[in-house]
Amino acid sequence: MTEIEIKLQIPTHQHSALHDFLKKFELHIIPLHAKYYETPNHDLARNHSAIRVRREGDHWIQMLKAKGESDLHRLEFEVDLGTSEDAQLDLQHFENITEAKQFLDRVLGNNYDHLHLQFETDVKRTQAILNQGSSQIELSLDIGHIRSKGKSIPLYEIEFELKKGQVYDLIELCKSWMQQFELWIDVRSKAERGHLLAQSQAVSPAKAYIAPEQEDLNAFLTAFHRTFLSNIAAMIDGVAESAHIDALKNSLMQFTTQLDQLNIYEPVITKQIQNWQQHMRHLLKLSTEQLATELATPTTQLMLLEQMQVLYQSRNITK
Repeated sequence: MTEIEIKLQIPTHQHSALHDFLKKFELHIIPLHAKYYETPNHDLARNHSAIRVRREGDHWIQMLKAKGESDLHRLEFEVDLGTSEDAQLDLQHFENITEAKQFLDRVLGNNYDHLHLQFETDVKRTQAILNQGSSQIELSLDIGHIRSKGKSIPLYEIEFELKKGQVYDLIELCKSWMQQFELWIDVRSKAERGHLLAQSQAVSPAKAYIAPEQEDLNAFLTAFHRTFLSNIAAMIDGVAESAHIDALKNSLMQFTTQLDQLNIYEPVITKQIQNWQQHMRHLLKLSTEQLATELATPTTQLMLLEQMQVLYQSRNITK
C-alpha cells in the first residue's frame, strides 16, 4: 500500500487558533501508543524504514513503513494483531505479504531475532475528513511525546493524507492551511526523530546535493527537494549544524543555476521559474539567522508547495 501525505509543523503561537478552527469539522479522537523496533546496527534507519506495533483504539496493528518514490510517498504494510492487552512484535505475520517479505529479507537478512524495542510514542490523534476539489483528504493532528531511555521530546504536528483523488488537490489544501497558520513542511518521520532520540542525537547528517543525470525541470526539482527539504527542517527546528547550512545554500545555488539552462515555452511555468529564482537569490543573501527565519515563512513554504505541484502534476499522480 502506498500512502501519499504531507506533514507540516505548527508554530507555537498558532496552536490555539488552529484548535479553534478545527471545531468546525466533524472530529474523531484516537489515542495511539506505538512501540518502534530496530537492530543493533540500525539497519532499518539506514534504509529509511521502520517497524512498529501500535495500539489504535482497541486493536494492535503491526506495520512496516518504508520510503516511497518521493518525499510525498510512503510504503506501508500492516497486519491486525487483535485486541490483546499487550501485543508483541512477530515478523512472521509479513510472510504472506510478498513486497514486505522481500524488503525485510533484503534489509534484515537473517537478523529477524536481533530487533529490539528502541523507542515509544504516545499520541492523541485528532482526525477529520476534508474535501478539496474532487478529492478526499484526511487531516491528522498528532499531539504527544516520543520516549526512549528516560528521555522524551514533544510532538505537535499535522498531516494531510490523500485518501482519494488528485495530488494537486492535496497540495492546494495544504497551501490554504499554510497561509492561515504559518505551517512549514517537515519530511522527518516519527521514526527518524525517535531513532535520533534513542542515540542522544539532535539531527540526522546533512544531505548533500547530487546533480541529476537528466537536464529537465522534473529532474532538477527532484534533486533539489531531496536535499533541501531535509536540511530546511533541521534549520527551522534550530538543530542544524554547519554542514546542513552549507548543503542548503549549495542546493539553492545549484538549482538556481540549473534553472537558467532550461528552455521552457509555457508562459505560466516560465513566470513561476523566474519567481523561484528571484526568491532563492534573496535567500542566499541572508545571514544564517535571517535565513532560518525566512525559510519558515509562508513565502518560502508556498514556493516549495508550488514546486511540488509542478513536479507531481507532470506525473499525473492520483489515488
